[in-house]
Amino acid sequence: MRGLITCHVHVVASLLDLGRNAMLPDALVAHRAARIMGGMLRRGFTTVRDVGGATEGLRLALAEGLFEGPRLFLCGTALSQTGGHCDFRGRHDDRDASVYGSRLGSLGRLVDGVDAVRRACREEIKGGADFINEVMASGGVASPTDPIDFLGFSRAELEAAVEEAAMAQTHVAAHLYTDEAIAAPLHARCAAWSTVT
Repeated sequence: MRGLITCHVHVVASLLDLGRNAMLPDALVAHRAARIMGGMLRRGFTTVRDVGGATEGLRLALAEGLFEGPRLFLCGTALSQTGGHCDFRGRHDDRDASVYGSRLGSLGRLVDGVDAVRRACREEIKGGADFINEVMASGGVASPTDPIDFLGFSRAELEAAVEEAAMAQTHVAAHLYTDEAIAAPLHARCAAWSTVT
């Protein structure tokens, strides 16, 4: 049988509580990610697409044979807005958004506004991302302040991500639940695509 492929994993997420996962020491996250990826390979997955969290460093360690795992396609950290699906601070948590910083266990980074989205996309591509970060375009069940039908980014922010992807000859992955959330990035793609082609 040929190897299996999965298109949605987070190899750095060893805990269901993603807020706690984001605060783990990087070395622990890396070792747990190696174990997670080894398990994926043993279950028959030879290629995985990580949509938030995995880094070029993990891919280099895999290529050097420091651990066994499937071929890894990655986007770096996912993009979320303040209060969005990768903002794990609760309603009464007034810590600065940089509390997660560039910790390996953070699945995403908080970006607000068109310029911040553009910069984040460019930084992730520079850092080795194969595609633009999973854009948290709707709410979810693993974060404390965004219900599932929450619409995350503005149309202009989504257009910026799509335009950056087009210029880098790649695509954007999006976290979506509702019909309305699914339609927003599609409209953004049409609008942004017309400006770069």
